[in-house]
Amino acid sequence: MNKTVHKLRPSDYWRIGEHESWFQDMAAKGLHLKKMGIHFAKFVKGEQENRRYRIDVSIKKKITTEQIQMYAESGWDYVTSYNSFHVFSSPEKRNAPELHTDPAEQSYTLKELDRKLAMNAIIIVVSAILIIGMNSAIWFLDGTPTLVMVEGGGVQELVLPIFFGYTTYISLQASISIRSARKNGYKNFTRSKFSPTDCQII
Repeated sequence: MNKTVHKLRPSDYWRIGEHESWFQDMAAKGLHLKKMGIHFAKFVKGEQENRRYRIDVSIKKKITTEQIQMYAESGWDYVTSYNSFHVFSSPEKRNAPELHTDPAEQSYTLKELDRKLAMNAIIIVVSAILIIGMNSAIWFLDGTPTLVMVEGGGVQELVLPIFFGYTTYISLQASISIRSARKNGYKNFTRSKFSPTDCQII
């Protein structure tokens, strides 16, 4: 039975190029991607191999058998999916053509994801504004900010805006990056070297 290894994955799921480079680096170390989770990626130990990875984007979480077969005929093996991202791999010696060679086609694959992320970002921004407005009322209408802190009523109200602020930042960053990649045909998703925290669970 092959030994499996879990490693902390890059947190930003929409950084396609970084994920592809990371999978490729792991394969060169003898760790081959098996499954992606929310925080960890599952690898199977095997022989070191020069293997290319590409991620196909689709608004549907499930990929069709026909699409998997079509990519297989071009030399790409289906590995796993996470959210709207589908991972394929191919040994370098196979010299398989890119999944998408047409920038217009690449742009189209990101269209629905761009729309979904933009909508999520709008909802989160509006929610954050409402939360900040309600917290401002608690802090400034019911008494002075110092009095609210002394009475202990302001601590909880500080945590929620910080959480929403971080979530808003991540959502906007994802939306802007996907939109930029869509307009530039993946040019912003460079496959640079990436080394996430080497957290490992056997």
